[in-house]
Amino acid sequence: MRLMRLVPVLLVLALAGCGSVGAISFPSFGKKTAENAAPPLDPSVVPPAEQPMFEDVTGLIAPSYSGHTETPFNDFERQPLLPRKLSQRSHKVDYAGGVLLALATIAVVYWSDHVLEPTGPDWTTFALPVVAVALIAAFVTVERRAAEPIIPLRLFANRTISLVTIISVLGGMSTLGLYFYFALYMQTITGLSPGALGLLFVPMSITVAITGILAGRVVAATGRYKWLPVVGSAIGVGLMAFYALADATTPLWVFGLSFVAFGLSMGLTMQTLLVAIQTAAPLQDIGAATGLATQARTVGASLGLALNGAVMVLGLTTATKSLPADVLAVVPAGLSGLAPKVVDALPDATRDVVLHAYYVGFAPVYWFAGAVYLLTVVLTLLLPDVTIPKRVSH
Repeated sequence: MRLMRLVPVLLVLALAGCGSVGAISFPSFGKKTAENAAPPLDPSVVPPAEQPMFEDVTGLIAPSYSGHTETPFNDFERQPLLPRKLSQRSHKVDYAGGVLLALATIAVVYWSDHVLEPTGPDWTTFALPVVAVALIAAFVTVERRAAEPIIPLRLFANRTISLVTIISVLGGMSTLGLYFYFALYMQTITGLSPGALGLLFVPMSITVAITGILAGRVVAATGRYKWLPVVGSAIGVGLMAFYALADATTPLWVFGLSFVAFGLSMGLTMQTLLVAIQTAAPLQDIGAATGLATQARTVGASLGLALNGAVMVLGLTTATKSLPADVLAVVPAGLSGLAPKVVDALPDATRDVVLHAYYVGFAPVYWFAGAVYLLTVVLTLLLPDVTIPKRVSH
């Protein structure tokens, strides 16, 4: 269990050094006509001093959902795709901001992992929040002064970007941060091998991919996206209530259908939120905004691993105390240390008692995740209901 708690740290350290990545959409190609003749370079995108480098490029590349015009390259065969010379502009990596962000996230993650320990609070329970607040304050100070900050603070002046960032953190907690414990729960109560359990999760992965594609087509055709994450999060609330109330009488095929619904929930939410934040961001900050949403989701996954794990250990430790003495003698490690092979080796009567206690002890994890999903529904309802430019067929 302690080894598992290193996962959030590795995720955050891998994430914190990442800078902004530019977002580029693929241009279309067509015959040069008066209608699709290229306009002059936009000075808000390409500074005047650098425009001579692009004098042979007749198209301006821009994301098709950013509210800017997407102009195709004309006479593609005769136009160079690269500028004549490389830019002489030097870039400054925000190392200080990356380090402070990593340390602040680690402090928050370890506090969330430690705060619900069955042994009770100690000095770290009170010290880590103070350290986290100090590191966050230092991070904000550094980002305000950085020439090229990892997270431009001006983005948070936009209501959509601020809400999507919070929703992405919550989404990471209730999906990626729950997935590991959910697999452990399913293997313990079903007795399936890891390979068989993996096959049971395949419909979820397929549904996520198909739903994400269809959701993108719907947004492109209608220009509306707000209702998609609202519905996806609402499905998540219902699923968490179902898992919390499930017991040994719940058929395996019902769990299989719930995995499909879980994939539907994730597919309606994740990619749609990226569209929302990219639409709200200024053109020059689309890469930073996309990185911010991805980072928020990853940090949420790290927090989810810690918080869901802490809730699981607390719930199973409490449920262990309700076991009869003769049953507790055959599971000396308690329910929090219960392994599927131990359950398989138990007599039928003892196994029923242990699994019932396991269901009861694990239920708080799902109620907690359900509360996170419910908060996500509320926040998605607060997103501005905007219409983005529809995709134009060429």
